[in-house]
Amino acid sequence: MSSLSKKTIAITGSMGSGKSTAKNILIEKGFPVFDADQSVLYLYENDQELIETFKVRYPEVILDDKINKTLIKRYLKHHPEQLKVIEDLVHPKVWDAYLDFVAASESDWVFAEIPLLFEVDWQYHFDEVWCVHTSQAKIINRLIKNRKISKKAILGMLALQLDPENKCAMSTIVLYNDKEIHDLKHQIELQLERLEREKHEDNRSIHHHQ
Repeated sequence: MSSLSKKTIAITGSMGSGKSTAKNILIEKGFPVFDADQSVLYLYENDQELIETFKVRYPEVILDDKINKTLIKRYLKHHPEQLKVIEDLVHPKVWDAYLDFVAASESDWVFAEIPLLFEVDWQYHFDEVWCVHTSQAKIINRLIKNRKISKKAILGMLALQLDPENKCAMSTIVLYNDKEIHDLKHQIELQLERLEREKHEDNRSIHHHQ
């Protein structure tokens, strides 16, 4: 449960499931959505403290005085034991950026797209978790087409993530994204209507008890 008065909702799911599509639908509807991946990239390029730490510990991942995501991936292939160390350097800064984002938001509901939500154990910080679910066949086709990744590479990356069924089981809401985009949009609209109803009910009960 979040300790803030605003309702916080995490959006997660496997790679290629359609999390960014869900994020874009919410942004189009005027909701603030924090993007954990974008936050990491911003830190890699702009956080001088982090960059200096990496220069000392991981000089091979620095390019043009910035932390390079591709070089980190290459480095971790050969040094997987360093993943947790790197996460412990980066994740607290991402979390701080998220808290700043929530504090600056005027909305009653603040969303956050966090691909590895369960893997890093952040689910407990949110009021709700929405998991975008897509069949593996659809994910593979989507990633081959949109990101030009080989099937073998996709299966390797999916294997590193928590099983999609487990993610769904641990989530508050599952958004199914096997059909057209308007179907996903409709599911999100139903959830937003539910949140609106719950907000009115909460307000009613507060006034009733005053």
